[in-house]
Amino acid sequence: MKLTLNFLILLVFALFISVNLQAQTATAPTDGAGTADDPYEISSIENLNWISQNSWTWSKHFIQMQDIDASETSSYGPTYFKGFNPIGRISATGTTTNFTGTYNGDGYKIMNLYISRYKDPNNNNTQWDKVSIALFGSIKSPAKIENLGLENVDICGSAYVGGLVGTCEGGTISHCYVEGTGTVRSYNLIQGGRAGGLVGSATDGSLIEYSYTDIDISAYRNNDSESGKSIGGLVGQSSATINYCYSNATINVGGIQGVGGLVGFDSGGIIKNSYFTGNIGSGGAVSNSYEVGGIAGKNWGNIENCYSTGGIGGWVAVSKVAGIVGENTGNVKYCYSTVYINRLAGGLTLPNDNNSKQAVCGNGNANRIINSYSSKSYRYDYGGTQKSYNDLKIEATFEGWDFENVWGINPSKNNGLPIFETSAPEIAVATSLSFFDTDLNATKDTTITILNNGDEELVISAITVSAPFSVIDFTSVKFLPK
Repeated sequence: MKLTLNFLILLVFALFISVNLQAQTATAPTDGAGTADDPYEISSIENLNWISQNSWTWSKHFIQMQDIDASETSSYGPTYFKGFNPIGRISATGTTTNFTGTYNGDGYKIMNLYISRYKDPNNNNTQWDKVSIALFGSIKSPAKIENLGLENVDICGSAYVGGLVGTCEGGTISHCYVEGTGTVRSYNLIQGGRAGGLVGSATDGSLIEYSYTDIDISAYRNNDSESGKSIGGLVGQSSATINYCYSNATINVGGIQGVGGLVGFDSGGIIKNSYFTGNIGSGGAVSNSYEVGGIAGKNWGNIENCYSTGGIGGWVAVSKVAGIVGENTGNVKYCYSTVYINRLAGGLTLPNDNNSKQAVCGNGNANRIINSYSSKSYRYDYGGTQKSYNDLKIEATFEGWDFENVWGINPSKNNGLPIFETSAPEIAVATSLSFFDTDLNATKDTTITILNNGDEELVISAITVSAPFSVIDFTSVKFLPK
């Protein structure tokens, strides 16, 4: 009887493993050769599993052919190691194998992706397989990911956690987004850990452009110091160039140094032509943290032509908080903030303090804050100039700003506050009507005329599009990412 019972237990366990493995079926794509001219065509979660399970493909080229529902990834794997296995990752011994190829989403999206790799509470040792957690765990130059959307993700890790990429070393991310009802989170964020809605960490000359996040993000430290950890609505830590990006994320944190609407810790990069409209600490969920800013929590780099109109809230022991930068030793110019900061520090309520300075920077060298403005003022803030909310709707307020090529004011948009106005390039499509492969980048309302053959002035279609947008695929005339 005992033998029979043991046999049944083993049989049930074997069936469980069999079902679980079956759920992670890997199927090679039927079309494409993996070259730049003939990329592998990806159409299913089984194709993504094939990439994940075959590291020899990580230098190849891929194009997505349709939307992919990744709901089944929530059934993959055991506790503390569940979900999709990232493409490009760090091994259990700490060895990194990067994705160095290209992935073109072609305007399609991946929905309901699930990854859960967090620190086992019964094991205090750092485990490398909990690091660099995202769809693409680790990418390195010349890697490029473009035209791809992620919706309703549920991604959790202990360090370098992102929706799209965990760690990006010199790679390019263009026209991508993470949005929806899901979350990117890090429980027991380890020392040196970073978390971001799009990318956990971007270094070594990486480029992130025309991308955005609109998702919930949360990070809570382990039982150690809050230093050496950062979280951002777009990127956790960055020495990259970030251009024409935005975040409407809701960020909740506890015990973190470096919390930013766009970047938690700018360690020497460039953030330009970008903005934040979300909330840091919805419902007061910022606790025991410091260096909190609407654009960057801590800035060692250069921030130029950015704005923040979101909100920041917090509980006790929250310090160095401001609308643009929490702690600044870098350079900030041509930025503005209308962020409302509702915080308590040491029991002292700070908003509307009559002895306050301007809420552009929370701490740092005021001389490095150039031609930047805030509609709010708070105590313990450094640099910038306070103006009324209505003053920020008037072009003459902004000394030295480029309203010819960068900025514009439209009373019907952004509540009349400055927005980005860059001219769209002219296009001429010299192809037949059956196929168009021309992309257009723009950030303002634009009327597009499509011509049949470049030498003919025959108007086929005129389309008016509204900013912000990034790419139009003329095959179906749709917005990428939207």
